[in-house]
Amino acid sequence: MAITLRYLDFSAAESSMPQPNEEPILKATSLSCGYHGHAVLAGIDLCLHRGETILLLGPNGVGKSTLMKTLIGALSALSGSVSLEGTGIEKWEPQQLARTIAYVPQQEPAYYPFTVQEFVLMGRLPYAKGMFESDADFMAAEKAMELSECQALADRPVTELSGGEQQRVLLARALAQEPKVLALDEPSSHLDIAHSYGLLETLEKLADLGTAIIAAVHDLNWAARIRSRCYLLGEAGIMASGETRQILKSPQISRCYGREIEAIEVLNGTLVLVPK
Repeated sequence: MAITLRYLDFSAAESSMPQPNEEPILKATSLSCGYHGHAVLAGIDLCLHRGETILLLGPNGVGKSTLMKTLIGALSALSGSVSLEGTGIEKWEPQQLARTIAYVPQQEPAYYPFTVQEFVLMGRLPYAKGMFESDADFMAAEKAMELSECQALADRPVTELSGGEQQRVLLARALAQEPKVLALDEPSSHLDIAHSYGLLETLEKLADLGTAIIAAVHDLNWAARIRSRCYLLGEAGIMASGETRQILKSPQISRCYGREIEAIEVLNGTLVLVPK
């Protein structure tokens, strides 16, 4: 029996780009986030639409990861609100939330020698109804491993993988959830150049099919290569927002990072950022 996966079938003919006036799938309003009552970021207004990619840019320690965790419901907001499909994220049942949002952390220590296939299949737990690991689960896991370029690792223990291999496996587990929203924290940090740009291609394909993507990114040259909007974060909150390439070419980048950064367009139109 043929099973069509909701968000991983790249053979679909039509793109699912956001439509004008479409309500955002994820929205933050006057959001303050932080720890133990201390705000790291405050006054954040942000929206993410279906089929759109948003990047969170800014120097280390500015609060990109904290904001990400608050947006996906892993941290409670200090004030303001986060809504997912029009409902406060705090009102979502955990299983339904896990079917809607998938999160890829910067790293996740591997303590037990599950095989890569077993680990990726854990992404199917939100869909478990009595019998786990159905044919549909195995098909979703297989497709997710193919997309994240780790199918050759399927029988390897996760405890024996390199940092880059582990990151690709974490992505595969998230894709196996078939999420509407994919949240990634520093997704290219451990990847070699080939897999880093392979990730760009995968994310753009997912966005074309309707997946909403939000990523905290430190590599500005990687950010320049993906079709996206961005929010540039500084100590005072959002310093600028807009189309990523335009923000990267603006004087705000140098002000944000505290060092002059020149944006150069090379012959094929690629934007390269060079600190001076």
